[in-house]
Amino acid sequence: MNLKSFSKTSVLFASISFIVLIVFSLDWLVFYYVQRFRYAHAKDRLHRSC
Repeated sequence: MNLKSFSKTSVLFASISFIVLIVFSLDWLVFYYVQRFRYAHAKDRLHRSC
């Protein structure tokens, strides 16, 4: 394995890892905000019904 193909492989691996990390972070943020919004909405609805 020469240096050029090793460098290409490591760059590809680093890029894929970075993209996966970003996707997981965004997914977690979306999930967190949706849950927070649903909780606030449910609390508001419960407050109105009383």
